[in-house]
Amino acid sequence: MSGFKSLPALLLYVFISAVFISALHANTNNNGLKKIIQEAIKDGEVRHRLVRFYDEKSNLAKEEFFGTDGSLQKERNYSYDSRGNKIAFAETRYSNGEKVEEFQLRSAEYEYNDEGNIIREYAFNADDEKYLKYEYLYDDDGNKSLQVWYNRDGSVFQRSVYSYNDSKTLIDILGFGETLIKRIAVNKDSRGNKILETTTLPDNTETDRTEYTYNDNNNLVEKIIYKNGIQIRKEISEYDDSGKLVYTKTNETEFRNLETVLSYKYDSLGREIEHFLESEFDSGKKMITRTRFEYYN
Repeated sequence: MSGFKSLPALLLYVFISAVFISALHANTNNNGLKKIIQEAIKDGEVRHRLVRFYDEKSNLAKEEFFGTDGSLQKERNYSYDSRGNKIAFAETRYSNGEKVEEFQLRSAEYEYNDEGNIIREYAFNADDEKYLKYEYLYDDDGNKSLQVWYNRDGSVFQRSVYSYNDSKTLIDILGFGETLIKRIAVNKDSRGNKILETTTLPDNTETDRTEYTYNDNNNLVEKIIYKNGIQIRKEISEYDDSGKLVYTKTNETEFRNLETVLSYKYDSLGREIEHFLESEFDSGKKMITRTRFEYYN
C-alpha cells in the first residue's frame, strides 16, 4: 500500500505516537518518577531522543528534544502553583547548539478555579504579547460545559458545547455564527468506561468511530478506530494476573501498513521501568522505540 508519508517522516510519526502511547498507558503506580528517557532506534543508531525531567512531586519540570545528530533541538520548562496545577511553560529552540531567538518566547500560561479546573489558557505571540487562547466553563458537578477557542484578535474561532447524562457525553463543535461543524458522542458502560466514540457531520454522516472493549477486571483489551467506515487502527492489549499491562499490539493502515508491539517491564514496587516499542512497516523497515523510567527512590 502506498502512503502519503516518506519513511523518515513515518519514523518520526511512530516516535511521536510512542510518546502519546506512553502517556495513555502510563502506570498509575509511578510515584517518585524522576526521569523518562525515550529513544527512537533504527539500524542500531539513536535517531531521536526525548528526555523528561520530573520534580519530587511528580510534576513534569522540563523536556529536552534531541535530533538525529544528538544535538539539543528544543526544550520546554514548566512551572506549577502550590496545588500542583500547571500555570506556565516556556519553549526554547536551538540550532547548532545556539538558541534561536524567535522561539525563545514561545510559552503559555494557565488559570484555575477553586476546584482546580483550568478556566483560561493564554499564549504569547512573537512580540511576547499575551492573548487569551482558550476559556472553559464547568457545570455544578465539575464537568466541562463549554470550551471557547479564540483567535489572536480576541474574536471567537470555535466553541465546544458539552452535555451529559448517565451513559453519554455529547460535544457540539460550533464555528462562525454558531454553525454546527461536527458532533462528538461518547457512550459509557455501567462502570463508566468509554465504549464508543463517534464523530458525525451536520447531515449525520459518521466520519470517525472508535470502539472499546474491556475484560472482567475492567482493563481495556481492544480498541478499534474507523475513519469513513474503514478500519484504520486496531489495538489489542494483554495483562498479567495482577492487572498490569504486559503488551499492546497495534495494526495501523491509515497511511501505510504498520505493525507495532509495545511491551512493558516493572520493578518490585510495581512501577514501570521500561517499555519497548517494535515497529515494522510494510516495506520491511523496522524501528525500535525504547523508553526507560528513573525514580527518586
